[in-house]
Amino acid sequence: MCGICGYFDQAGKRQLDLKAMASSIAHRGPDDAGLYASPGLGLGHRRLSIIDLSSAGHQPMTLADGRLTIVFNGEIYNYIELRNELAGLGHRFRTKTDTEVILVAYSQWGMDCVKRFNGMWAFALWDDGKKSLFCSRDRFGVKPFYYLLKDGLFVFGSEPKAILAAMPSERRPDWGTLHQYLTRGVVMDDEHSFYESIRLLKPAHNIVVSRDGLRMSRFWDYPAPDQRDAGGLPREPAEQFKALFLDSVKLRARSDVEVGTTLSGGLDSSAIAAAFRTLFPQQRHRSYSATFEGEGYDETEYIDAMVSAYRLESTKIPQAAGNLLAELRELVWHLDSPLISPAIVPLHRVLKTARASGTIVLYDGQGADEILAGYDNQLYPPYLHSLLRGLIGSGALLDQLSEIWGALSGMTRARSLFMARYLMPWAHAWYRRAIEADAALMPDFKAMGRPVSKAVRRYTDPLDQALYLAHSKVILPGLLHYGDAVSMASSVEYRLPFMDYRLVEYAFSLPTREKIRANNTKSILRDATKGMLIDKIRLRRSKNGFSTPMRRWILESPEVLDETLSAQALGQQNIFSPKAIVAVLNKQFGTQGEQLAPYILRWVTTQIWLQECIQRSGYRHRERGSTPQIKPVLQL
Repeated sequence: MCGICGYFDQAGKRQLDLKAMASSIAHRGPDDAGLYASPGLGLGHRRLSIIDLSSAGHQPMTLADGRLTIVFNGEIYNYIELRNELAGLGHRFRTKTDTEVILVAYSQWGMDCVKRFNGMWAFALWDDGKKSLFCSRDRFGVKPFYYLLKDGLFVFGSEPKAILAAMPSERRPDWGTLHQYLTRGVVMDDEHSFYESIRLLKPAHNIVVSRDGLRMSRFWDYPAPDQRDAGGLPREPAEQFKALFLDSVKLRARSDVEVGTTLSGGLDSSAIAAAFRTLFPQQRHRSYSATFEGEGYDETEYIDAMVSAYRLESTKIPQAAGNLLAELRELVWHLDSPLISPAIVPLHRVLKTARASGTIVLYDGQGADEILAGYDNQLYPPYLHSLLRGLIGSGALLDQLSEIWGALSGMTRARSLFMARYLMPWAHAWYRRAIEADAALMPDFKAMGRPVSKAVRRYTDPLDQALYLAHSKVILPGLLHYGDAVSMASSVEYRLPFMDYRLVEYAFSLPTREKIRANNTKSILRDATKGMLIDKIRLRRSKNGFSTPMRRWILESPEVLDETLSAQALGQQNIFSPKAIVAVLNKQFGTQGEQLAPYILRWVTTQIWLQECIQRSGYRHRERGSTPQIKPVLQL
């Protein structure tokens, strides 16, 4: 897990300040640093040492013949199996790293090598024989890859700040992205970043840059609706899911440093901890949890039950407002964007504590909700729609009717609201007007949005389609964005077992009843973990999510609003109306604040982003310990 940056000039002449680029992302890799430069080409790397802690893992890394050089961020979890396969084909290895496996795999299979990788990655590989730069990003975009192409100059980095360190004149907002964020709460669902000229390499895509230009291609896609692949595993769905899940957790345990778990007390993170203990019954395992004493969504009861049952070494991090403004400034700088969720704040504290305690690799349950229908209220309408469609041609009519009746009997107020939104798309716009969510925005800014692209229709089943959009576009990309940025802010590696592509493909092949059954979400995960996960967690029906008392914290921290949304702080910008901001805050924050709090957080962090990342880029993250000496490329 690292930070990468670099450039390629198609004319072969220009050179950028590569050292400044690498230094801007030093927090991503405090253990080592390296640069490689030749006329018109530069590759920079910051290393967080996880696999092969020796100097043999130094990057940039070059094969012995000098033809291939790489900078790589991420982990290829099946690198041992690939190395054995490549060794059988006659290749020799000089390190124990997954980085060398990528280089050798490319030399053997070319760009198709990425189809064999199971992991998370973003890398740039210079092929000196072809005089081309091959760049790739993993299937789901767990690891980021930003780039800029201007006048034949291709510049890339793990974060926009790496690009801006060399090209400060490109520090301009992308108004369309900002509009989408402030009005729809969606980020990272396409190639646009928050900076006008900086793009994101899409998940599951490759780029090849040469003197002939830039070519982009897709190497993976979600399975077709009728795709089934038993893969030699047990045919019973719960058994097959369990086998895949355990193997995913096992692969992600590969590390030369200790691996811990972020434990929320919910089903997903608890299932991971239980799987780890099943696989490694004697191994030490530490867990880190945010707690909210006195709040209705505090999960301490469930965290304690897990710690006791699985002999975990637990660290709990009580949550309070703290120095909220300073923390928000730090987070916005690391994200290079405003905050998409209040949950970023407690997660940041959990990860900082883990790092300070010596745990630098952590499992997390991210990605389960989007494949197993964990968002019970939001996904209730397409679930019910899917059941009704299933009546047509159903061979088990009574069972289907019983499931529909059970779903209808579980109608709650929250589900009713989402049903109204599902049946009447304009209902959400009415709701936003009712709570005055957009009242603070200037009329001119409201007109600056990009046309919303029509959703790709990949699945005919309504629930499958909703999950596909949640996983690929609407929800998960934003969560992965903040998960990567916040973990790297603390120099911690985040591993996500539910993001194993085999598990994702299998989940999308399953019928509705394996995802929601009898009003229980994630049915197959509950079935698969029977006897492995304690029933107190496995069978719990409550779902608190990762809630945060942001409204109360902001009220306890008046400087947050004073320094971001006051008339003086707003100044002469064209996004927010100072008069409207005051009116909305006075009218709504006291009475309907819980509903309005997420929008206020967006306004606050948008202002912080404009202050810190556009106007002055003022915040600087101090490097831990001494600065590693920047070394040249590693020649194998």
